[in-house]
Amino acid sequence: MKVKSRISLLLRQFRIIRIFDKIFFSICYIKTYKKRKAFKKSNPNAILPPAYYIYETFGLDYNQFYTLNDEAAKWLISFFEKYKSLHEINILDWGCGPGRIIRQMPSLLDKTCQCYGTDYNSKYIEWCSKNIPEVTFKL
Repeated sequence: MKVKSRISLLLRQFRIIRIFDKIFFSICYIKTYKKRKAFKKSNPNAILPPAYYIYETFGLDYNQFYTLNDEAAKWLISFFEKYKSLHEINILDWGCGPGRIIRQMPSLLDKTCQCYGTDYNSKYIEWCSKNIPEVTFKL
């Protein structure tokens, strides 16, 4: 077992992993301040989830979080359309997190399609439901 895995296991056993996670988030948040500020200046209309949600699911690189979601959504659509007509279909993003990919789908598919996102994290679902109106989200 790797050292990192052992440390993680010990932190979980002592039920203090969340404390360390918050500390690592704070360090990462401070380190990425300039990059995050530059992204927000360049993308003033970008609707992003809270920084901690991005940290939990994608690190704190706002630019990668925001730009790679479009590429991933386009790749998924090109993959699926090889096998199925993408007209009048339902798309489910199982484990959508803060909606990184599913948020792109309504603008890339025709209007006859419905998009859905699910996740076990109620905070993600709440944020997505309030900020991504073209998609239906459920816990």
